[in-house]
Amino acid sequence: MPVTSVTISSTPSTLDESMAQVTAVLGRELPDDFAALYRECDGFTVNVEIDGKTSPDWSAAIASLSEAFDDWKPHQQSSDVDDYNPSFDEPFCETIWSPDADVDDDESLARMNQLRRSKLLLSVPGAPEWIVVDFTPEDGDYQLLWVYEGSETQPLALDLPAFLRWVRVFGAARWYWAFLPRDHSMGDFATTREALAAFAPFAAAELAALANAAEARP
Repeated sequence: MPVTSVTISSTPSTLDESMAQVTAVLGRELPDDFAALYRECDGFTVNVEIDGKTSPDWSAAIASLSEAFDDWKPHQQSSDVDDYNPSFDEPFCETIWSPDADVDDDESLARMNQLRRSKLLLSVPGAPEWIVVDFTPEDGDYQLLWVYEGSETQPLALDLPAFLRWVRVFGAARWYWAFLPRDHSMGDFATTREALAAFAPFAAAELAALANAAEARP
């Protein structure tokens, strides 16, 4: 059945009172894009309805600041493979990442360090998928990442303002697959189009725009 409506609700900003905790964890202020989001609100919910009923699989919640930082737990990093000894007290341990993951070379260590320092943006309902943000990537102020089953990470080829524009239209309905690397098994836009089939009558123009945006991926 097709989607019939998408509504958005938000909660008041807590950025001013949370700024000291943000900087204590990150060692700096939020990048401008994230400061703009959390200055406007403390996260928001996108409610996707089909035939007047909420779709639990496609409705989405952008994390509040305290949720994004897992109640302000400090993250840790390991300098080398021999030093890798993650703590269960680290943010999102046993949720978006597992301390049992194999870390036996520099590549796997870099992946786990990135997961350990990443903050939550969106949990995908009913699926082992998360959208997270790395605030200290090799290049730029931040990098949005797709995480699958707590071990696979892939960069998303879009910034936060673009991410928020699409999530306000499609909720958590797998539209973000369109911004995975092209050589990924889910990176072909045909896969995304199939996942969004129920949105076709409701958001045809937005689906066409999404296809164009996916085609423009670097």
